[in-house]
Amino acid sequence: MRTDDVSPDETVRVRWDENEVRMSICLQNPVVVRERDAKTIAVFPSSWHCDIVEWSAPGRVTFDAMNYPRGDIRVRVSVDVESERCTIDGDERPAPQLEKLLDDALDRAIAPALMPDGACPYCANASAVVVRGTRKQCLICERFYPAT
Repeated sequence: MRTDDVSPDETVRVRWDENEVRMSICLQNPVVVRERDAKTIAVFPSSWHCDIVEWSAPGRVTFDAMNYPRGDIRVRVSVDVESERCTIDGDERPAPQLEKLLDDALDRAIAPALMPDGACPYCANASAVVVRGTRKQCLICERFYPAT
C-alpha cells in the first residue's frame, strides 16, 4: 500500500486508493485533501491511474493520469485545494466535477467511432459491442456508435 504524500508547504495531502482491476494490474487513485481543515477536495475515479508529477504551486498538485484500460490516453490534471478547482488542458471546473472533466478529456482524445477491430475505443473490448437497431452499443460503457 502506498503511503500518503504531503506537499512541501504542508497544505495538501494525497491519499492513495489502490484498486486491483486485474491480476497484477493495480491502479492508484488519488484522493486530494486540504490539510488545514482535512476537507476532501478531489477524488479520482477508479478508471484513471495517477502518479504525482509535481507540487506545481502552493496548495496545488499536478498528476499524470492514464485512462484504464486504454493506456494510450494520458492527461495532466492539476488540483488547487484553495479554489477547489481542477484543470486539464486549460479546461477548469469545480473539483466535484473532476470525473466529468476527465470524461470530457477522454472524449476529446477518442474519435466517435469503433476501432478497426470493432472494439469500443473507450473500453477496448470488442466482445461487448452489440447491434441496437441502426447503431452499435458498447454494453460496458453504454456508448453508441454508427453501425457501419
